[in-house]
Amino acid sequence: MLVSRQIEFKAERDTPMHELADRAMRTFPEYGTAENPVLFMFQSFNTMLKRLLKQQPPLQSFARRGHYVNLATNFGPGWYEGHQTPPIGHVDNETLLEIFKGIPKPLFLHSAALVFPNIKCLEMRAEPRRTGWDSAAVFAWEPHVHVIWEKGIPYNLIAGSPLDPPKDETEWLPPIPDTAMERLAALGKIHAVRVNVRATDSERSADEKAKAARESILREYEGNPLSGSDVTRLPHTINSSADIVSVIMARYTSGGTKTKISKSEVRAIFERIGFKPKGSNSFVKVTKRKNLLSLEFDYGKYHADFQASLGIQGAIWFTPISLDVRSASGALTHTSFGPAIDSCDTHAKLLLNCAALVSAVEQTVVPKVEALMDPAPAWFANERVLEAKKYPARRFGPG
Repeated sequence: MLVSRQIEFKAERDTPMHELADRAMRTFPEYGTAENPVLFMFQSFNTMLKRLLKQQPPLQSFARRGHYVNLATNFGPGWYEGHQTPPIGHVDNETLLEIFKGIPKPLFLHSAALVFPNIKCLEMRAEPRRTGWDSAAVFAWEPHVHVIWEKGIPYNLIAGSPLDPPKDETEWLPPIPDTAMERLAALGKIHAVRVNVRATDSERSADEKAKAARESILREYEGNPLSGSDVTRLPHTINSSADIVSVIMARYTSGGTKTKISKSEVRAIFERIGFKPKGSNSFVKVTKRKNLLSLEFDYGKYHADFQASLGIQGAIWFTPISLDVRSASGALTHTSFGPAIDSCDTHAKLLLNCAALVSAVEQTVVPKVEALMDPAPAWFANERVLEAKKYPARRFGPG
């Protein structure tokens, strides 16, 4: 498998993009020459790129047509297929900074990115190799610094440090070298350090072979979710006749009506079955095979209805499982909407039913799905779930 640490740097929402770009250029002044250029990519689904090319003639020779998008880039021709090839030219840093002064306004591009590739101090592999990158110009598997703007992306300044996955059962990946951390300090305060994992071609092939078997297991589960477990029925019957509109009005009109139990009460329900809180509406648990169970809730718009899902997360694979926690006379019914949360009592019963259903899935579906793939390495759960003292702040989730 391919493993890389992704370091996200904190920046306020009102921090101009050109300041982040300038910060990266000053930190790595060796980039920006014809021999060692900064890689750039500007993408647009509309005519905005034409406007940019008209304003910046040096970019015109880099214009090309991508998959469903117009772009200007000096990335080599193999980047879309995930192959790293030499850049096809150079634009000076001053021009790139001038472009970034117009992002996101008045240049309403789909995305814009600067990449400083192959930074030696971030290389942690014994034998440095070019493994390419994923689409959208993200050098996830190369030592790099990446300045990116795209709507919906919360962090705009990122560094990547690839490493060799340990061959023994070590519980933590090796830390980023101090020399690299000292240099990265100029980029700003670290917000989070994630671990990204990607399957190799052989691992991806094995996962594809197991896919059909997983789908068969899930079909069997959906037909009778409690079959084969010691949970014969869900503990509570939910009155599903509550009108969502009336619930919304009761909750948000003058005075309001409390319809949800406290966060500590929610945590207590799922901590009893071994889950740890990950966020306001999500919990995680490490299985015996070192994979992760990710439980998430969705309360719907205005917190008026309830849905839940469970994911089985291996190092290189993920299987989602829908959880229908609606119960009528002790038997599950499948509907297109979850039950409305009209009171604290309803909320508590829903979560208790959810916990019972998760316990049943853990006894039946989870072992069958996990048996199709090798166990996750020991460090996987620790890096994804547990707090690491090496870094001041972390956020976790599938990479």
